[in-house]
Amino acid sequence: MSAAHEPSEATLALVDRWLAVRAARGGVRAADGALVCRSDLSGRPQAWRVPPAAEAGHESGDRGREPAATAASETAMPPPSVWPQPLTAVDRVEALLAHPTDATTLVARVDVGGDEHSQIHRVRLPGGGTVPLTDRPEAVHQPGALTADGTAVLACATRRDGVTFDLWRMPLDGSEPQLVAQLHGANRVSEATPDGEVVVTHPTSNMESSVWLLAADGTVRWRWGDDVAARHQTAGPLPDGGWLAVSDRDGEWLRLGTLDERGTWTPLPAEAEAEADIDAAEARDGLAAWARNEGGLSALHLATAGALTQAQQIALPTGVVEDLHVPAGGAEALFTFSGPRHAPNVWRADPRTATARPLTAAPTGGIDLAAQPEPTVAHLTAHDGETIPLWLTRPEGSQRPPVVVWLHGGPESQARPAFNPLVGLLVEAGYAVAQPNVRGSTGYGRRFAALDDRELRADAITDVSTVGAWLAQRDDLDGQRIAVGGGSYGGYLTLAALVADPDRWAAGIDIVGIADLETFLERTAGYRRALREAEYGSLEHDRATLRALSPLHRVEAITAPLLVLHGRNDPRVPVSEAEQITEALRARGRTVALTVYEDEGHGFAKDANRRDAWARLVAFLHAALAR
Repeated sequence: MSAAHEPSEATLALVDRWLAVRAARGGVRAADGALVCRSDLSGRPQAWRVPPAAEAGHESGDRGREPAATAASETAMPPPSVWPQPLTAVDRVEALLAHPTDATTLVARVDVGGDEHSQIHRVRLPGGGTVPLTDRPEAVHQPGALTADGTAVLACATRRDGVTFDLWRMPLDGSEPQLVAQLHGANRVSEATPDGEVVVTHPTSNMESSVWLLAADGTVRWRWGDDVAARHQTAGPLPDGGWLAVSDRDGEWLRLGTLDERGTWTPLPAEAEAEADIDAAEARDGLAAWARNEGGLSALHLATAGALTQAQQIALPTGVVEDLHVPAGGAEALFTFSGPRHAPNVWRADPRTATARPLTAAPTGGIDLAAQPEPTVAHLTAHDGETIPLWLTRPEGSQRPPVVVWLHGGPESQARPAFNPLVGLLVEAGYAVAQPNVRGSTGYGRRFAALDDRELRADAITDVSTVGAWLAQRDDLDGQRIAVGGGSYGGYLTLAALVADPDRWAAGIDIVGIADLETFLERTAGYRRALREAEYGSLEHDRATLRALSPLHRVEAITAPLLVLHGRNDPRVPVSEAEQITEALRARGRTVALTVYEDEGHGFAKDANRRDAWARLVAFLHAALAR
């Protein structure tokens, strides 16, 4: 970092405040009823156990605070049973599975260094500690369910050839994993039935997938969705047989329905009128829960599995539902909720009262989240008449603040009003933050999501210019000081915008972004290539298109200063993408700064790295957008 970009003490203090906002996600119930979730309380994602006493304390308003001192001892410490207990001390925990009957066992998906070659660990309860069930660091393991008898984990893994996700059985006693079925392409386990069958989801792109039912011996009984280009996924068993399921095979939107044991799909009649995606759903033991994405906001519904048309909507603040889960017994739905004024925490929805409340209270670092500004939504008109939704968050009391346009990844993703500490940090640092959903974003129907495929990507780049022009015309923003940035695909769009409209942007920020679509596809992890070629074009047939749309081949057009941040172990967008755009700009005398984090992958999970990255980002903006 140049001296001009060194963060000031005030910037570091601001970064530390927002870094101290913690998250609790992905809640599951251990067999003894204790809540277990993933949290970064220790500075990196680990598994934590929230004892029932602590959860009950939160219900009465005490969670997250020390209990009041007793009359007998004004200095009495709270009993250990009311504090969250760390269960793991690995590099990072990515997901959790609870054992339905064994209160001493939890299953974790563990990643090291961000390379996404995840392994499966058995976690001991209640005290913690892990036992690896797999030790093949060259392979990816994705656990999906436990067998009906509770003796093994069913997972899809690339152990055979490094590319294909076959179905494996990983015994919990640590004995040798067993290959159940050789499959093809990408797969993930969705469900395991009581009689030993396995439901597997087979995606061929982020917008197309089918569902396979495999017998206990690994043979395929039937496939649902092979006949049409659409998304198909199951969401848990129903009491009368079959599964709750979601699909957009009948039109624009992901709709809720049922899938019987023969593979016959029946959408719910009430879903026919809904112009919004079901983006999370799960059923178990008589309870069904689902969240509908209504313009980016989540609407949560609960119903008994036998009366899906009589659902109750659960009141929630402004925000987004993720990690929706119905634990064994069907007495509740657990989910991660976050919003502009709510850091991520595990919440519980109660079907008896049709209400929801948080079960965890991750620390907020002294920041009053209730006082944070909420974004407003705008709808811009693109060059061809399409609509570009956009969330705009302005700092309170600022007359004409500079602007950061932040572009989401994906591209099959969506900017939504979930909690984002980086947005909060930028707003408190004095910047307005615009988060557009350019064409190609999900949440607005299949047609809109396909408008950037292959050669159509040029229109998505034009959408970013439309956003910049709209911001520049507003009287309440400083149109001469607009930066553009984003992560992953958002990093690609940032570079493409700097090339396409160089006079528009005062600075650019590229985090784990793509500089050359051709080299990206050549070097991305082999198990991801086919999925990404469906979106960008294939190396075999579309090289000319890939080159024409790659910022690296028009790098001379970039004049704005650029900050590039990347993880050395990134399997999705290799670090070579960051290195080659940096080298090309330096060769032309442009202003560019590159930082590579040696122990990170596709994003930054560790406190030290996030602190450094955020501080560099804010210092870069202060220098680039200074008057």
